Amino acid sequence: MKILMVTANFAPRGASPAIRTVNLVKYLTASGFVVKVITYDEKTLTLFSPPDPILISKVPAGVEVVRVHPGPLRKYLSKRMRHEERSLSEWKESINRSLMISLLIPDPHVDAMVNFFIHGVRQIKDFVPDIMLTHGYPFSMHIVGSLLKRRYPHIRWIADYGDPWSGNPVSELPRPRWRQWLDYRLEETMLKVVDWVTVTTEATKQLYEIHFPFLVGRISVIPMGFDHEEIKAVTPFPRPPGEESRIWFVYTGRLYPEARDPKSFIQAVATLIQKDPSVVNRLRVFLVGEVHPTIKRLICGAQARYVFRFVKWGSVAESIAWMKTADYLLLFGNKGGIQVPGKVYQYIGTGKPIFMTVEVEKDPTVKVVLSNPLSIIIKNESSQILARLISILYHGRAVAPRPVQSEIENSPYVWVKIAHEFVKLAKDLVDA
Repeated sequence: MKILMVTANFAPRGASPAIRTVNLVKYLTASGFVVKVITYDEKTLTLFSPPDPILISKVPAGVEVVRVHPGPLRKYLSKRMRHEERSLSEWKESINRSLMISLLIPDPHVDAMVNFFIHGVRQIKDFVPDIMLTHGYPFSMHIVGSLLKRRYPHIRWIADYGDPWSGNPVSELPRPRWRQWLDYRLEETMLKVVDWVTVTTEATKQLYEIHFPFLVGRISVIPMGFDHEEIKAVTPFPRPPGEESRIWFVYTGRLYPEARDPKSFIQAVATLIQKDPSVVNRLRVFLVGEVHPTIKRLICGAQARYVFRFVKWGSVAESIAWMKTADYLLLFGNKGGIQVPGKVYQYIGTGKPIFMTVEVEKDPTVKVVLSNPLSIIIKNESSQILARLISILYHGRAVAPRPVQSEIENSPYVWVKIAHEFVKLAKDLVDA
């Protein structure tokens, strides 16, 4: 059976969506599928994320990757970024503030849709796939999928979602009311020709069944996951002299205010330092990845700055090494309350204690985090956070037995099990 994947996120890009697509390709190939991938060229994939050696090595040798050049907008942006010195977070903030961003429908990848469509037509003629799998974000890839499906209706099409589109309660990009209406209509038109939709949480599935009732019976949950062998192979960082006795909190990935609110945690740390300045010598908080400038400024303007450290975004292996070095893995719950951050599954895969602040009730992330018995889950309020930090720093706490490797390996969130769900879905669609 042949699968054609259309995605703007693939190796060598070191980011959560690329982790999903690469692992799916790896395990679908291992299950006997012949997979071909249409994605951006390597330069475009690493424009905002560093290249990742692990993801590159995980792509099976027999998988053909068709590289597509970006549209004029990304070419222009790439040229500017080579000549202007700004951090990635500063670039993104500048782009997101642009008045033009609302006109890029469905997203800033719209200018590459023609290139992806042309390559899609060529590959359908030459490769003759049984299944077409599009991955979004960006949602432009789903639009490409719908255009190809209308042209070749015999192909079974699966639209694999990371975050939801028109119904997403949290959006990093500005979406005025007219855009919300237009996005809904565009998504509705696209979904009417899809054969199946996969989303990563039950809450997202319920959201789609409410907004698009015709999807009932054509949508299922296939979550993100972690690679047990990959995590096991990574060695923790050796702590430098003087850090051995400090308690390390580590947060990895993107941290931006539209989705997550770290203010209460920052305030709690600042209050703790005011009460006891010696905390500076007992606590470290590492933010590993891309931190929004407003959050950086908040930290740097508070007493909490004495214990916080910013670490540049690195490879998947570096991120996992930081996780395995931590005493506690820090997690701020999503404001939208329907999505689970991809890093949570890698957190689970390390077996390390997770310190989670919950933003909204019924956050689906809580269920995933609870699969680790060492987790601390509290409301995102500075007083509650402060009380837990005091308990950790001064009183210690009863620690449940650390999960053994066999328990982690048998987790429902390992990629081999998740890919199995895709395998079953693809075979059922073709046989239907």
